[in-house]
Amino acid sequence: MAERVTGDRGNLSVPADQLWGRLAFVRSDSAIEPAIQVAGSSDLYHLSQAAQEIAVTRDERADSLDIVLIDQNEDLTNLIRWALRDFDDLRLATGWPTDGAALVISPGTEAMPVPNTSEAWQGVRFVAMTRAAAPAPVCLQLVPLDCQDAVSWYLYRRSPVQPTATYAILWQAATQTD
Repeated sequence: MAERVTGDRGNLSVPADQLWGRLAFVRSDSAIEPAIQVAGSSDLYHLSQAAQEIAVTRDERADSLDIVLIDQNEDLTNLIRWALRDFDDLRLATGWPTDGAALVISPGTEAMPVPNTSEAWQGVRFVAMTRAAAPAPVCLQLVPLDCQDAVSWYLYRRSPVQPTATYAILWQAATQTD
């Protein structure tokens, strides 16, 4: 039951849970929220779904699909390990695996980490996490008042600076068709 906010002029029509709920941190996947340092992207769900679809096309169970995660960023590794927690054969490596894993997940850096092997690899890039690119906006000047960015951020969580994205690439050995 919603509690009503009352004043000296009687009962206001705004329930307290709606009033205070708007001030709460409601988007745990948004780097714009002040309490969030690193936000996992909703694209991690798509990464998990893609890995499950690959398992189905290979006639394997998702929990037995061999996936190697190249560990070069602790935050990225932790987020991906959580997103792929249903895959029992997920293992960590510091470099490209030499044992012919079914799937490889690497950080989405500019340089492609694929070595010269007999297999051709194809990859799909996913947004794995976002970070706030700048601190909360402040008033630019007080006289005349110029606080549009600060007001927009505090009331609506709209930032003038977009969060920076960190990517992960899901690699699969390309199938050769003759």
